[in-house]
Amino acid sequence: MPVGIEWFWLLMTGFTTQFGQFFMTRAYQSDKASNVSAISYAGIIWGAGFGVFLNVRINLRREAAQ
Repeated sequence: MPVGIEWFWLLMTGFTTQFGQFFMTRAYQSDKASNVSAISYAGIIWGAGFGVFLNVRINLRREAAQ
């Protein structure tokens, strides 16, 4: 069960997910599916890059603490 600040992050994750889903649905309504899906694949690259960034940052912090 989340405690303290974890509730904030959990709620923010839910909020931003719903926000993104709303606009993704609007994009599919406004343009051809082939255009929107091609652009949405860029999210995979951004997500992977952000994951690498976070992993490097966490590892640097751990190394500094030792």
